[in-house]
Amino acid sequence: MPESQNPITVLIENLFEYIKHNLSADYGEYQEIDVLRQLSQHNPPLIPEYDPADSLQLFQVHFLLFHCLYKLQLHWLKHNKAYLQIGLAKFQVTPIMASDKQVGNALTDADPMQAYYLDLNNLYSTDQNQVERMLANFWQKFQQYCHSDQYIQACNTLEVRPESSLHVKKQRYKRLCALHHPDKGGDVSTIQQINQAWTVIKG
Repeated sequence: MPESQNPITVLIENLFEYIKHNLSADYGEYQEIDVLRQLSQHNPPLIPEYDPADSLQLFQVHFLLFHCLYKLQLHWLKHNKAYLQIGLAKFQVTPIMASDKQVGNALTDADPMQAYYLDLNNLYSTDQNQVERMLANFWQKFQQYCHSDQYIQACNTLEVRPESSLHVKKQRYKRLCALHHPDKGGDVSTIQQINQAWTVIKG
């Protein structure tokens, strides 16, 4: 299987892009339980199904979320976007300050929690067989959605392949918006179709 089609790669890439987009829209505090509930209800799926009463399953989706959060923390610090403070069961997005950047630089070198969650081996070491089953179930549901008529039509509108990453689709959407924007002589109905297609794809 190509790396781009590896279930864990697709899951993390889509989850990271979704979190990056939605958390950047507003500063504030987020509870992990609320975010996991939102992610579990998303279509296409962003995290595998899990039983909140099953401690192992809960840990696995928790790990996937925090893996992406620590990746986002580094990404935002690198680009001076925002400061993401990550706690045990909640996290907060605040405007970045000079002192935050200094603290962030120190964290990248010394934070043991960041190092733990960025290492996917710590996910698989919990129970590799169960993790693989969880990913297989996620991949099946993800593939079913990506092969639905609505999703394929949306991809055709954006002129991208359904199996392309969310990042690729997003970049294509932005290019088409710039190309067909009415202020640049584009057609209103065309830009509406492009926006509708992106709404379907990003869910």
